Amino acid sequence: MESLPHGFWAMLAVLSLTRTTAAQTRATVRLALTGTLVGALTAAAVLALVGGRTTVYAIALPFVMLVAFRVGPVRGVGWAQGMFTLVVSFVFAQLAPVTWRLAEIRIMDVVIGSMIGIVFGLLAWPRGAQEELRRAVALLLTREAETVEGAAAAVVAGTPGNTPDDRPLQRALTLAESAWAQHQSEPRAPADGAPDWQAAMMSGHHVLWGSRRLLAHGGPPLVLENASLLHHRSAAVTAHMRAAADRATPDPPPAQPLAAGPATGGAAGEGGGASGVKPGVKPGVGPGVGPGVGPPRFFAALTWLDSLTTDVERIEAPLGLQGPAGAG
Repeated sequence: MESLPHGFWAMLAVLSLTRTTAAQTRATVRLALTGTLVGALTAAAVLALVGGRTTVYAIALPFVMLVAFRVGPVRGVGWAQGMFTLVVSFVFAQLAPVTWRLAEIRIMDVVIGSMIGIVFGLLAWPRGAQEELRRAVALLLTREAETVEGAAAAVVAGTPGNTPDDRPLQRALTLAESAWAQHQSEPRAPADGAPDWQAAMMSGHHVLWGSRRLLAHGGPPLVLENASLLHHRSAAVTAHMRAAADRATPDPPPAQPLAAGPATGGAAGEGGGASGVKPGVKPGVGPGVGPGVGPPRFFAALTWLDSLTTDVERIEAPLGLQGPAGAG
């Protein structure tokens, strides 16, 4: 860059034209080069006609800048690059004697910067945020399952109130939300077979907030019946989360639709069809088994797990699944 005349123009082109998908970068570079070429031809004609009369450039510069900063953001990158070429040409014409060849240098620098941007786009993130989003959501669902297991175990054991160490979940949620935001900024046709990404983000918040509220206050250990119920319910939810994480990966296993019947969101078991849960039976709960008398934290945990089951079902709704595929 330092060996180029006005090499910082090439660096500006790299920073302003590189996008997160190769297709977007190519489209942006094509518009930018067209706008730069038109702007350079206009600037060359003005420089050749006006010559060294700097007063003309000083008078015209504010109007050109006004048009550039007003039109560029509205009309797109082509207009922005063309008008910026006029602006820098008028600025440099006032600083030192220049000729029409300044426009030629501007085109060369933008072309070099565009090529660098295309190469880096291909190497760094050729397909955009799609695969990164899948990896981030798979990691998020895995961390959610680990957090749910830890919170359920704490309720069963009757630990005193504390603030759980949920930094791994927070980090996974931040990565997933960042990848989702980048994915949203990329124009693309709707992809078939993708989970509901926004529902995945919401499930992360529900696990984070729910585990904190659940463990903020202590409680007594659960009796055997309630402990078994909570253990099986949490195992069903975490199995569902891990199955959803597997299907969110860039190379998911083939999904197997569930047999027709009520949505249960349960884990695998005996005689439960594709989902391993008999119709009308809640996940992890045998026929006639329900929550007995217990502390408030026990019932809060059951309600939280029910809401998380709904969250995972919403994540997988676009896939036509109601529970962990392939179980049983």
